[in-house]
Amino acid sequence: MSYTTYRVLKHSQVTTTACYRSASSLRMRYSTTSTNPVEDHSQMSNVKTMDQIPGPKGLPFIGTLLDYAKNDGWGFKNFFAMAEKRRQEYGPIYKETIGNNRMVVVSTSEDAEKVLRAEGKYPNKKNLIVPIAEYRKKRNLSMGVLLSKDEEWKKFRSVMDKKMMRPHEVTCYSDRINDVCNDLIQRLKRCRGNDGIIPDIENEINKYTAESIATVLFEKRLGMFKEPIEPKAEQFYQSLTKILEAINEIFIVPPFIFKYIFTKHWKELIKWNDIASEFADEIIEEKRKQIEEKIASKDDITRSDDRVDFLSYVIATGKLTRSEANVAMTELLFGGVDTTATTILWTLYNLGRNPHVQDKLRSELILEYEIKTMNPTENTLVNRLVMAAKDKMIIALNDLK
Repeated sequence: MSYTTYRVLKHSQVTTTACYRSASSLRMRYSTTSTNPVEDHSQMSNVKTMDQIPGPKGLPFIGTLLDYAKNDGWGFKNFFAMAEKRRQEYGPIYKETIGNNRMVVVSTSEDAEKVLRAEGKYPNKKNLIVPIAEYRKKRNLSMGVLLSKDEEWKKFRSVMDKKMMRPHEVTCYSDRINDVCNDLIQRLKRCRGNDGIIPDIENEINKYTAESIATVLFEKRLGMFKEPIEPKAEQFYQSLTKILEAINEIFIVPPFIFKYIFTKHWKELIKWNDIASEFADEIIEEKRKQIEEKIASKDDITRSDDRVDFLSYVIATGKLTRSEANVAMTELLFGGVDTTATTILWTLYNLGRNPHVQDKLRSELILEYEIKTMNPTENTLVNRLVMAAKDKMIIALNDLK
């Protein structure tokens, strides 16, 4: 998958925003990092100064902000097209200042890898998702794993990693995901036309990812595929998409501009974040009551061999406050929809372009699961992961030949 990595250099700190292209629109992924001092001084002789790096000059205080505002804000709406235009003009590494963000853009995966491998113990980062950071300040909320730093970041990660990043824990969710997959297939069969085309496949995949991540986090179905859809589920799903839309409009705009000039998008961001937060808070409170009942009966739900839902585990550890848990759940729901849906859409797109790969993948899956109706289990999932690694991931997304 092609991507461009943006780096904001300030003294010894480097802040990163990695941006990916989705199948139907351009989406954003955010990650941040800092670098350790370079120990091998012999390698410093070929390092260029900031003045030697090419790039547009811009104006004092606002940099190249006006370039993005031209033609009714075309640059804001097509940020990645602007990045590609800059790359063609200045090369794979260039600098640019947008508002108060000074950036060095690294356009190849090899260069991005080198920078990411220089990460320190903790991400020492500047908040590039400024609208979200400003919203959380306004509501006195935690910055969450997405925007927090140092020990606070470590606290969030230490709680999340145990249940999210270990392969054994991940495979425990297979039955729940299978149920959602089956509902998605039935939904697609119902909504496709006589020509086999599904009118809004992105919307359906987004709902699938929201439903899937919710089953993992809460062991609770949102009701995305019910007809009619559950009202609260519909509103929550809408809040996720509206938040993305608002961020896309103002994420590179300084706060003093989007708060007092682009107020429409800022107000939309506040409104839909409030709705998402309220929804998460209701689920957390419901789960908290269930946990209190289990604790009263002396059930230990923090043991790693217990296959409990993620939220129960987080609350039971007591390491996050209610507000912090709320932010963490909202981030995971938000990120799950945005990242997983984008990956699925690109996969489907590339499979559609390469039917021979689609046939090969289908044959392997049928062989692996023996019969078409068999649900993948924990063991078959692990086997499939091994097969994928062996074949070097049949689907290489944009690099697929």
